[in-house]
Amino acid sequence: MKRLIRVLVLIITMIIVFPLVEQYIPSLIEQGRNEEAQPNNQKEVSHKEQQLDKQQEGSINDAYSSSIIKLMGQSEERIIEQFGQPVRRDETSYAYSWWIYKWADNYMQIGMQDGKVVTVYRIGEDLALPSIETGANFVDVWETFDAKQSQEVEINNKRGSFQLQLTEQDLKQRPLLHVQENIYMQLYFDTLNDALSSVRLVTDDVLLQHRSYEMYYRGTLPEVTPLSSKDWMEIETNTAQQVFDITNHIRKRWKQSPLKWDEQVASVAFQHSKDMKQNNYFSHIAQDGNGLKERLEKGEVRYLSAGENIAAQYPDAPAVVEGWLNSEGHREALLHESYTHLGVGVYRYYYTQNFIEKRN
Repeated sequence: MKRLIRVLVLIITMIIVFPLVEQYIPSLIEQGRNEEAQPNNQKEVSHKEQQLDKQQEGSINDAYSSSIIKLMGQSEERIIEQFGQPVRRDETSYAYSWWIYKWADNYMQIGMQDGKVVTVYRIGEDLALPSIETGANFVDVWETFDAKQSQEVEINNKRGSFQLQLTEQDLKQRPLLHVQENIYMQLYFDTLNDALSSVRLVTDDVLLQHRSYEMYYRGTLPEVTPLSSKDWMEIETNTAQQVFDITNHIRKRWKQSPLKWDEQVASVAFQHSKDMKQNNYFSHIAQDGNGLKERLEKGEVRYLSAGENIAAQYPDAPAVVEGWLNSEGHREALLHESYTHLGVGVYRYYYTQNFIEKRN
C-alpha cells in the first residue's frame, strides 16, 4: 500500500515549540523589536538590462512567455551574453548556485544547475514582467494573469505525484502560479500595503527542494546533499550578503538611506544564530538571559540605538526578507530611518539581522 505522507510547512509569527517533522521544520519568525542602546557596489543599468526591463505589454500568453520567464532553462552562455558576468556566484544548500546581478534600481538572483537556469528571483523598481509593476495590488496582478486563485497546486513528474496545500496566509503573502510545463511563479506581496514586492520563478524540482508549502505526496522528494562544515560556512556567508542586498533594495523602495555593512555587528548576529541552532531555542533572549544590548556590549559595538530581527527555517534569503517585511515589528527595523549600519548572521537556517545607529 502506498503511503500518503504529509509535510507541514507553516510561516509562524510567534514563538511556538513544534516537534520536528521528518522532512520539514516549520518556519519561525519572531516579532522584531528596537532597543535604545560594505555598501553595495552597484552598477548602472546596462543597455541589455534596459531592454529586458522595457518589454512591451502583451496578452496573458505574452506574459507567460516574455521577460524573466524566458530566462528559465537558458544556458550559462546565454545569460552571460545578456547580462555579463555576475558580481558573485554564491553556492547554496540546494542543487543549484546563485548568480548575483546588481544594478542601481534592480537586483536579480539567477539559479544555475548543470549549466541551466532553474530559478530566478528579482526585486527592484522593475520586475521585468509585462503589464505588471512593482507595487501592483493583489487584485490587479491576478486580473493580469487571468488566473484562478487556488489553495491546491498539483505537481506530477518523474518523482511522483505531489499536492501543495497553500494556507490563507500563503495565498496573501506568497501565492503560487503554474506558468507553463514545469515552471511555477511565486509572487511575494507586501500585505501591509497590498503591493507586489518581488517575484521568483522556479522549476517543479526546485519548488520541491525548498518545501515551502504544506505537501501531500506519493513518490520521492529531491535528495538533500550532505554538506561539510566548510561548505556551510561559505553558504552562510553568501546568504548573509544576499539578505543585506535585498534589505537595501526594500529600503530604497521606501526612500530610506541604504545601510552600510558592519563586520563587527555581523559577528554578533552570527553568534546569536549559531547559539539558537545549537541550543535549540528561538528568541531574542539567549538562554543565559542576555539580549541584544548585552550581546552588542560583549562584541564591543558602539551605537546610539539598535534593533534585531530573527527568523528560522526559511529556505533562503529572499524568503526570509520577504517574511520580515510582512511583520510589523520586523518591518519597523527594516525601514527604520535612524539606522545606519547592518550586520547579518546566518547559521544553517537560522537568521539574525542586527541594525545599529552610529554617530556620524
